[in-house]
Amino acid sequence: MAESTRKYVLFPILILLIFTSCSGEGEFSAREVKSIRYVNLIVQGKYPEAEKEYGSTMKAKMSTGALRSLWEETIVGLGEFRRILGAREEKTGQFDIVIVKCEFKVTTLDIKIIYDRNMKVMDLSFMPGETKVGWQKLVEYFSD
Repeated sequence: MAESTRKYVLFPILILLIFTSCSGEGEFSAREVKSIRYVNLIVQGKYPEAEKEYGSTMKAKMSTGALRSLWEETIVGLGEFRRILGAREEKTGQFDIVIVKCEFKVTTLDIKIIYDRNMKVMDLSFMPGETKVGWQKLVEYFSD
């Protein structure tokens, strides 16, 4: 096959592959978008605004200002926040759960947000992700 003919045959195939591989990616549910916005409030230090998203259960669990302390401790332990890597939605019984995966200097962290029926934050937890450095470097990082 001649070089110019090969380009005309391969180009449409390449375009088709690009479109089929991109379909469905980058689409977030309404809960995932709400959760990403919520995590961004925390990252930006807008704690009072983030605390307005609490439902009655969460208000009873966390005092005003506790979110700031939790986030600052997280930054001390994991290094600077880098970016949000993605979000996924789960349903467990009657609860709607969104897990937002975040990248920090040392590791990733899954922020698990459970919503009540009114789409208010009912529970919030941080779950460790995968470390990006070896254990020795991790120990050295925390020893400094």
